[in-house]
Amino acid sequence: MRILISLSALAITGALFAQVATYESVASTKDIMLDMAIPASNALFDAASKEKPTDADWADFRKQALALAEAGNLMMVPGRIATGKTTVASKAKAANPAAWNAAAKLMRDAGKAALVAINKKDMDLLGGDVGGKILDSCAACHDKYLIK
Repeated sequence: MRILISLSALAITGALFAQVATYESVASTKDIMLDMAIPASNALFDAASKEKPTDADWADFRKQALALAEAGNLMMVPGRIATGKTTVASKAKAANPAAWNAAAKLMRDAGKAALVAINKKDMDLLGGDVGGKILDSCAACHDKYLIK
């Protein structure tokens, strides 16, 4: 009986693994930066100038923070190309994925820090420490990988 239960559990586990979703990168690194990360970070920088944010403002800030955090995650997806062709960033990511991922994690962590400030409705934190984390995450990547 134990063997039958063990075999059944093994078969179910195997079936579950067979159903694991696969992903396919659609956006390039440049797409993620231009369409997600930059607009989100700019919106969060602008948020700090709001004197009395409404509930709708806070909800929008939250969307921007989520976009920034998830953009950082997307930057770490293996195989993503920089602009649709081989570039300095693509080569650097391939040569040292740990350094690339460390910079992307800073972006993700800045978005997470923004979420903490937003959930607290703490404008001082959002405009101060969090704004600094966003800037630091930009610099960590752009200083190494952005073609100037």
